Amino acid sequence: MARATPLKAGPADNAEIVAMLAPGDIIEVLDLAHGQAWGKAPGHGLAGYAARADLEPVVPERP
Repeated sequence: MARATPLKAGPADNAEIVAMLAPGDIIEVLDLAHGQAWGKAPGHGLAGYAARADLEPVVPERP
């Protein structure tokens, strides 16, 4: 994550917040739609929705 953002149970603005993602936290994005990213946050053991604008791409290092 590029900045702190809530991980929500659903895509709606008023959906329940299930966790707060901190800058640098990873979310494994499975789908992008309507300004939201849906995926797994392995550091929290949860899945949910986060604002697409708060994502920061991670480029894997090559050996």
